[in-house]
Amino acid sequence: GHSNRIFTLKFVPDDPQLLLSGGWDNTVQIWDLRINQPCASMYGPHICGDAVDVSGNEVLTGSWRQSKQLQIWDLRKRELSCDVPFRHPMMDGQGDPCSLYACQFSKPTAGGPKLIAAGGSGSNELKLFARDGLAPLGRLTLPRGVYGLDLSHNGQSLAVAGGDCKIRVMQMPGTAKQGPSAAATDDGPKADEAVEAS
Repeated sequence: GHSNRIFTLKFVPDDPQLLLSGGWDNTVQIWDLRINQPCASMYGPHICGDAVDVSGNEVLTGSWRQSKQLQIWDLRKRELSCDVPFRHPMMDGQGDPCSLYACQFSKPTAGGPKLIAAGGSGSNELKLFARDGLAPLGRLTLPRGVYGLDLSHNGQSLAVAGGDCKIRVMQMPGTAKQGPSAAATDDGPKADEAVEAS
């Protein structure tokens, strides 16, 4: 099991008997509910928020650190598949890097391109990536850190919880929406609304 605080839990969609957990001890534990204990682990991710997601045999992790923050793991092999470059190499040494508190794959029910969303503190950024090829698609800088996010089931919206006590619901680029607030931008999600958290 874990040797320090646990910050996230995620059931494996294709196997309801498996549960993933992540926290400060730099591991993602894979729990088998039939035996009530971990059956395996993946060493490396330093999880400080809701920053583990699962899709098929891929596990997405977002670590609160300044490099190699966003990673994809192979659930079957229990090993790292690839790093998703969160910060462009030309930006090294310039400004604050982003340490991640939240990340997520787009939902299987979502239409359109398959995406990865991630955000955190330091540079206070939210970024979108294409799941195929891992190219960056958009970036949004907030006044304070990103502490939670959720991609909608239809793939048209993204909700972001910020350190400025606001929840932002944004339209995804390239999605059609009815009403005067509809607008897609080439440089990332558009904030339709920000509401005070209570």
